[in-house]
Amino acid sequence: MIGIRPANKDDFEAYYNIKCTKSDITWTGPYSIPPRKETLFDAFISRIGTGFVPGAKCLYMIAEEDVVKDYVMFTINQEDIELGYSIYEPFQKQGVGKAAMKLAVREALKHKPLVFVQIRDDNFPSQKCCTAVGFKKTEECYDIEYPTVGKSKMRKYIIAAD
Repeated sequence: MIGIRPANKDDFEAYYNIKCTKSDITWTGPYSIPPRKETLFDAFISRIGTGFVPGAKCLYMIAEEDVVKDYVMFTINQEDIELGYSIYEPFQKQGVGKAAMKLAVREALKHKPLVFVQIRDDNFPSQKCCTAVGFKKTEECYDIEYPTVGKSKMRKYIIAAD
């Protein structure tokens, strides 16, 4: 059974492996190469054990039987929480993303009444995953420049507590 838990120091290698995959580099940031391990480690450490306080970034791991399959980043704002996630490539197209997002939304809604994701307009798998768990597409968007694909549009999707 897939579960969600706060990340700890022992999760760094799994997190780094996910961040170095082609799909993570393509979809989660304006990058064309994997991150530097030392730089990523510093960011990773700053995002564990922070708690759900405004301004914090909380890193959680999605795992099944101690095998990390995904990470979810909770960015805590005053009124809402932004989720960012990536599925480790060997586990894509297996329902892991939907399971992870359901768990992440449930966790986020314990702390704030509104949760959102920002997805590139050409990232159809992520759009499908997020809308399947209840996120609604908004008209709120902005352009971002990626070295690998050029200009791309990011769109906000929201889900609110019932």
